[in-house]
Amino acid sequence: MFTPRRTLSVIALIAIVTIGVVSLGTADGTQPKSIKDIITSYVQDFRSDRFAEEARLFGITVPDHGEWHIRITGEKAGDNWTVELNDGPPPVPTFIYRVDADTLRAIDAGELNGLTAQGKAFASDFAPMDAINMEGFEPTFSEEAAINAFSFHFWTRGFPEIVPFGEGMTRRAHG
Repeated sequence: MFTPRRTLSVIALIAIVTIGVVSLGTADGTQPKSIKDIITSYVQDFRSDRFAEEARLFGITVPDHGEWHIRITGEKAGDNWTVELNDGPPPVPTFIYRVDADTLRAIDAGELNGLTAQGKAFASDFAPMDAINMEGFEPTFSEEAAINAFSFHFWTRGFPEIVPFGEGMTRRAHG
């Protein structure tokens, strides 16, 4: 039976636990990055990548977190390329990276590479990150191949671009 005193004790305990969980953040005491902050970090890094010299428009969808589109102009602004992050889906048909939040966080943490997250043995296989075509976007074979090369450069930060390799950094795609 709940008495007024017991009820207050339960409410106080819930409040303390909630405040403790919210204030924990990450192991080093900082708050985890938002999904948009993670995407922004890739956009900022790509501004210094030579692959940004080619104009391109694409989207990123993270279920339950949002949609963004990135416009690469292929033009320099000072020492860097112009790469713009915008809220919402692309305004014209193109390809979109569909990635769940946990996979995006793993890529951001260097636990998984973007191409590894997209790996499939067969086109019909599930991948935690996938480049899908919007209705009305029908790339040629060479355009499709260019998306794969682009994916490596966009989803790999730094220079030289290094893919982490080791136990636990792979996905089983077949066999």
